[in-house]
Amino acid sequence: MIGYGIKSENGQALFLCRTGTKENAQRNSASFPSSVSNVLTCVHESAFSEKKMKILIVDDKKEGLYLLETLLKKGGHEVVSAANGAEALEILSAENVEMIISDILMPEMDGYQFCKNIRQDEKLKDIPFIFYSATYTDEKDEAFALKLGADRFIRKTVRPDELLGKTIQNVIKDKEQHESVQKKSTPLKDEKEIYKLYSERLVNKLEKKVSELNSSLTKQEQLNEKLKIKEYAIASSINGIAFADLDGNLTYVNQSFLDMWGYDSEEEVLGKSATKFWNSEYNGLEVIKKLYYKNKWSGEMKAKRKNGSVFDVRISANLVTQKDGRHLCMMASFRDISEQRKLEAQLRLSQKMEAIGRLAGGIAHDFNNILFIIMGYAEMIMGDFPKDSEPYNKLMKILTASKRARDLVRQILTFSRQDDTERKPLNIQPVIKESLKLLRSSISKNIEFKVNLDTDCGDIMGDPTQIHQIMMNLCTNAYHAMEETGGCLEVTLNEVVIGTDDMMNIKPGKHLRLSVHDTGKGMTSDVMEKIFEPYYTTKEKNKGTGLGLSVVHGIIKNHEGNITVYSEPDRGTTFNLYLPVIEEKSVEETISDDAVQKGSEHILLVDDEKQIVKMESQMLEALGYQVTAFISSSEALNTFRTEPETFDLVITDMAMPNMTGEKLAQQLKNIRSDIPIILCTGFSERISENRARRMGIDGYIMKPMLKNELAKKIREILD
Repeated sequence: MIGYGIKSENGQALFLCRTGTKENAQRNSASFPSSVSNVLTCVHESAFSEKKMKILIVDDKKEGLYLLETLLKKGGHEVVSAANGAEALEILSAENVEMIISDILMPEMDGYQFCKNIRQDEKLKDIPFIFYSATYTDEKDEAFALKLGADRFIRKTVRPDELLGKTIQNVIKDKEQHESVQKKSTPLKDEKEIYKLYSERLVNKLEKKVSELNSSLTKQEQLNEKLKIKEYAIASSINGIAFADLDGNLTYVNQSFLDMWGYDSEEEVLGKSATKFWNSEYNGLEVIKKLYYKNKWSGEMKAKRKNGSVFDVRISANLVTQKDGRHLCMMASFRDISEQRKLEAQLRLSQKMEAIGRLAGGIAHDFNNILFIIMGYAEMIMGDFPKDSEPYNKLMKILTASKRARDLVRQILTFSRQDDTERKPLNIQPVIKESLKLLRSSISKNIEFKVNLDTDCGDIMGDPTQIHQIMMNLCTNAYHAMEETGGCLEVTLNEVVIGTDDMMNIKPGKHLRLSVHDTGKGMTSDVMEKIFEPYYTTKEKNKGTGLGLSVVHGIIKNHEGNITVYSEPDRGTTFNLYLPVIEEKSVEETISDDAVQKGSEHILLVDDEKQIVKMESQMLEALGYQVTAFISSSEALNTFRTEPETFDLVITDMAMPNMTGEKLAQQLKNIRSDIPIILCTGFSERISENRARRMGIDGYIMKPMLKNELAKKIREILD
């Protein structure tokens, strides 16, 4: 064995280990710093590894650096040192080292963060890393260190010869054999997991430090420390926190309170009554009385910001009292729940729209079946009279009214489901007139209508249902603006040419300009900037959804058009809608027997409504077809199974008891895959034309339909 003497800068012996005399190993150790003197005993010759290395040691304590540096140099190693992780990273950017020995508790960048950076750096990740700590000594500290990628975790209570001998040599051997603990497991890379574990270690260490601190401080010092912590917690809370004296005047507010109410500094609010910050509809004194009575109060209120805007807050207030029962002050915590209320309103609206959709679907199915019977028999009776006769003309009016009812049902369904619909060449004048008819019947008589529609306007590529929706939304908005005072609602349609210099964000060329003007209360510029935002509304509660103008804006953009608005307070509002004109002309739908396509094939007809089966059978027979009809899908299936080749086409309803049209179609296709099938429905959420095609169903038609529409669909499938 060989003895070594180590001296400090002032020449005093730090320790001495002599051959065979362990008892004398700590001669003059009293002069050595107590933080390391208990670590030093003796250093054996075997403590120094045979391989000499360049080692980086990191510790913010000078005595720790001095001890390790001296021991490692005595072992023949080259040593560089740093006081923290950040300084060590700078050294590593310029120098190559073969091993790192680091403390954990350090300023700027502690050992955990330093190790994490090393293992995430492609150039540095393979350097052996040893933690050497006197502060972090728990098993969980060690486990976290190894998860970060450390090769070893050594507590400073270990003898230096164990560190320099066994540990370093083992790490070197592991590196050479690629069998280190770290290499057997992948370093933790999940940032959230690292942050969680790191926080747990810091909190654990902080708790220990606080415990140690509390044991050494006087009661007053402990109280001061706790007060500082509470002050920090209050000041940094995300909730608004305010203190008031017993008269209700504010004495303290935190930054979150200022941000919530829109104030820049404490000086603007301190000394003012807390009731000044609530909306006028609330009696602040009543709240204070409740607080005095129960010592605490919580609830929701409307608060008023500096700019006058109102928002929802949830309040938790307490009356602060001493042990003897004397009241000191009032304290309240505030949380802004405006966004929560907005989301709740949107959810309620969504649920309401969903309920409307279900209701509309249920009504539509039954109503369309009724309309189908009316339209079918009206058409058949019309065939018994000359076209210029009075009965024929009266029946034509019934048929026209039924068609209008059918279109109205489809509009309701489209709105309630927010479906995309097909655009086609469209003359929008009839749609506007139809919309105004509906509006006149529902708007109060104190609103005057002025309508000026240019009859020479061209057509657009559009969807009549969506144009109808635009008119209803804009005119309803105009009505609400004049509901109390009355006024004039003016609708104008003309054709204009948009040039390249008009700054309209639409293609130059011919456009229809649809203007809706009201003489109501108008809007400010701030409101105009927000009116197309979803859920934004200036109307009273339960008077509007905030979706009307947003829907209008979306429809116009889908039609490749533009919308502008001009308004001033008390001077009314004008909306101008621009829609591109097309060269193609719309084809008006007519009711005629002239081009009805007929046939002679055998049709299997299935519908659970007896009246529909009877009427539709007569309609098909009038077209020349042989019809076998059933009101039971099961009976129809059994008949088809017996004689599948006798039928040329199947027309089936969708919504039927026991077996739906969808399932019936699948069963029929299983029996005879080439049988053409037309699915007919008044309304179904489960089926659409596209889905029917994907299922292998050949045709899809919505009730109620005219005879020529049904005839055309049949020939499309059979021919």
